[in-house]
Amino acid sequence: MFRPTCFFAALLGLAGSALAQTTPAIQSLTALGTLGGPTSRAYAVNDAGQITGYSVDASNHQHAFIYSGGVMTDINPVAATGTSYGNSINNSGTVVGYAQVGATVTPFSYSGGTATDLTSVLGSPAYPRGINDGGMIAGGLSAAGFTFAGGSVTTLPAGSTALAINNAGVAVGSIANNNFTAVHAASFVNGVATDLGLLSGKTNSLATAVNSSGAIVGYSYTNAFDDVAFLYQNATLMSLGTLGGSHAKAQGINDAGDVVGFGSPPAGGTDHAFLYRDGTMYDLNTLAASFLVAGPVGADTVGWTSLNYAYDINNSGLIVGWGNYAVGNWTVYSRAFALQLANASPVPEPAQASLFLGLVILGLARGSRRRRTAHR
Repeated sequence: MFRPTCFFAALLGLAGSALAQTTPAIQSLTALGTLGGPTSRAYAVNDAGQITGYSVDASNHQHAFIYSGGVMTDINPVAATGTSYGNSINNSGTVVGYAQVGATVTPFSYSGGTATDLTSVLGSPAYPRGINDGGMIAGGLSAAGFTFAGGSVTTLPAGSTALAINNAGVAVGSIANNNFTAVHAASFVNGVATDLGLLSGKTNSLATAVNSSGAIVGYSYTNAFDDVAFLYQNATLMSLGTLGGSHAKAQGINDAGDVVGFGSPPAGGTDHAFLYRDGTMYDLNTLAASFLVAGPVGADTVGWTSLNYAYDINNSGLIVGWGNYAVGNWTVYSRAFALQLANASPVPEPAQASLFLGLVILGLARGSRRRRTAHR
């Protein structure tokens, strides 16, 4: 006998299964190498898989790099003895960052093989932190944050800083309170700040990334060891929790809402990189266990021993950061990684989900009416 209620429940179950995400799986884990020295760190990745950060070179200087097509290229814009950092990269492959020689700070952009000194437009010191696909830059000056677009600098309120910017021109970072005793996560549009607030029980917060729909991530804290990752969406600040340890910081978010960052594991010790998806925070060391070296590091051990810091994720599910890499002879260095998820989340289109369920309900209603009519 046909039971409309059971049939309805079954179809809703199928709908839920179709819309549900599967457990994240790892497709590959790549060591990006170095510029000739022992260590490297990756901070940002674009949708073409180009990566920027910094690496120590053969002369033990920290230099900004771009990693593209399997090759790491030194893009240091100042003297070889200086230090430089690549902080962000847009989908055109333009990198922004800053360099320093002595007390002189040089903001720069890099594109198509050429580095451009931005001191003439931003001043010095200036610290570019983010760039969107339109070339709009966000960052920090000595006493406030800034955005830069169309040849014009907009100085943000005193005590602010900007760390990222999306294609709509929404910058995020933080702003100090009136007496400069605490900072709150903030967004900035046309120079106007919006205070994003604090998680319960915390006194400070910082926004670190924003996606194309305006979802913002960061962390809220009272001291240096009690950070809790957060997501700000639809005017609501929500805790993402931790990996079970004392703290967690969210650092990147893609357009599908996948969040990456790092935090302490339940047993404490060195931080572990994480992926947050669909309400669950996953330790990347657990997800990537088959790619890691098992057991103690020995004389012949080569490979990843841990993934400690995740800083960005693109829309294809490529996560970048750094971890511990064994190079043999009982030696482990901090090295940049690129981890590819096998099942990247699709960019959400809420209308599709609603339409699917609507069609299910409509079909059931019509079917039910036909059956009731047939039994009269």
